[in-house]
Amino acid sequence: MSTVQTLMSLFGKKIICNLFGHKMITSKNITKHVKEYKCKTCQLELTNIENGHTTHLTPELRDINETLFQFNKKRILRLENV
Repeated sequence: MSTVQTLMSLFGKKIICNLFGHKMITSKNITKHVKEYKCKTCQLELTNIENGHTTHLTPELRDINETLFQFNKKRILRLENV
């Protein structure tokens, strides 16, 4: 068992992220500038907002991102067919 796994079993995942920081991965590319991120350790979800900063992914922001993703997908398909 590695040191990180031992610490996670003793203290929990959220404390590990508080001590060492999150290990964020991109879970979904919405557009070139908007992405959704997820922590590999504690499963925390973040997204970009209009000013470029990251914030917690709320249900409202999830719906906004999904709508933006659909608009962007249609736009890309339209531009490819031209």
